[in-house]
Amino acid sequence: MGRYGALWGAVECYGALWVPQPHGAHGSGRTWRALSLLVALPAVGLCMLNVAVEQRRHPPQPPKFLPYHHLRIRTKVGRYGVGG
Repeated sequence: MGRYGALWGAVECYGALWVPQPHGAHGSGRTWRALSLLVALPAVGLCMLNVAVEQRRHPPQPPKFLPYHHLRIRTKVGRYGVGG
């Protein structure tokens, strides 16, 4: 039973509340596989296509550099004696 044996034993004793089913007993694996192949992968493909189209229509340009002097305070002498 391993590490959680006491927990599983407690859950199994109720029986009617939780009955373990074999893997794929209700076809859930088939359902998730179909959802993955028919919904998720095409959605990812559409997102990739949307990004590619937008990149061609509006190529990214770096924002204009704005010097923020309060962020560029150099008070310590650097490695090569530059700074300060």
